[in-house]
Amino acid sequence: MKTHSIKFNFIMNALLTLSSVIFPIITFPYISRVLGVRGSGDVAAALSTVSYFTMFASLGVPTYGIRACARVRDDKAKLSQTVQELLIINAVTTAAIYLIFFGCLAVVPKFNGQKELLMVVSISIILNTMGMQWLYNALEQYSYITVCSLSFKVLGIILMFAMIHSPDDYLKYGAISAISSYGSGIMNFINMRKYVSLKKTEFYDFKRHMKPLFTFFFMSAATSIYLNLDMVMLWLMKTNWDTGIYNAAIKIKTVLVNLVTSLGTVLLPRMSFYIEKGEQEAFKIL
Repeated sequence: MKTHSIKFNFIMNALLTLSSVIFPIITFPYISRVLGVRGSGDVAAALSTVSYFTMFASLGVPTYGIRACARVRDDKAKLSQTVQELLIINAVTTAAIYLIFFGCLAVVPKFNGQKELLMVVSISIILNTMGMQWLYNALEQYSYITVCSLSFKVLGIILMFAMIHSPDDYLKYGAISAISSYGSGIMNFINMRKYVSLKKTEFYDFKRHMKPLFTFFFMSAATSIYLNLDMVMLWLMKTNWDTGIYNAAIKIKTVLVNLVTSLGTVLLPRMSFYIEKGEQEAFKIL
């Protein structure tokens, strides 16, 4: 399996991360003009709200999965077992979170008032689980990740300009936003057979994953709260108009932070691989 240099991987991952910021900036003037402050604010708040359910459904797998898979990536049997175990855990947590999500739609007034939009946007939860980007990160397939993700983002831009023409199209905008961000998960799920076998292994050891999963979950929860709680709180406490104005103001502020996190994401699988192989000197140099 071909792996590129750290420099190449960083460029690819930085390009992918920046696209998540730049593409919304490209579409925002048009979307805000067509949907208005309230419409764009509704969708932004819905996406931020659903991101919490996505976080709980993931249960730390996006970060832990990179480390766990990177350590056994040279052994297809062990890699396949690890992927299957993490995928099963992720599927169970996703199903449980969907039950909680639908319960919230029924009992939380603010959620009930935006039921249709939240249900449309919630497709991102299952797409995120299917995507298993942690596997491709562990295998350092950053060129594939970038090309696939950018393709869906370009498709999203085309669909936005082609299908969003009035304030009543906010549901379409929510669906397009979710698909452009997480739609590559469909291709990832189909493509994973190139790297792992889905044939059931003789023994599943779920227990070995639980402690590190919860450790990484609490780390990602802290990050997610920091990044998204402001939007959710504003949506719950104030009006949709306030949320829309605030959403317009924060789109640019994440660019530099995303660049830094891109490098961290690239380093994790390679460093985990070096540790597993006992290559201490290579680890220290990196």
